[in-house]
Amino acid sequence: MKDKIDELFKVTRTLEPDVSGVEFGLETRVLARIRAEREARTVWFTWTWRLVPVFTVLVMILGGWYYLFTPTIDMRTALTANYDQTMYLSSLMGDRR
Repeated sequence: MKDKIDELFKVTRTLEPDVSGVEFGLETRVLARIRAEREARTVWFTWTWRLVPVFTVLVMILGGWYYLFTPTIDMRTALTANYDQTMYLSSLMGDRR
């Protein structure tokens, strides 16, 4: 029995392995694996690029809302106001805003 197994091993060592089945579609399998790994890494990046238009519209809406509903400030009045008296009165009476 042991001699038969040794003979089979000896014959097996002399035969060339058939790798044609492994070689078939090797490039396709390698590229598919690379693509799967790349997609797994960049899922969040893809979603951020898909949401850029949504965030752009949101920023434009907020900017328009701020422009339309914020009271305008007269810079000349703000620069020439007498803040000394206002600050003094505010410290005496407390800020009531």
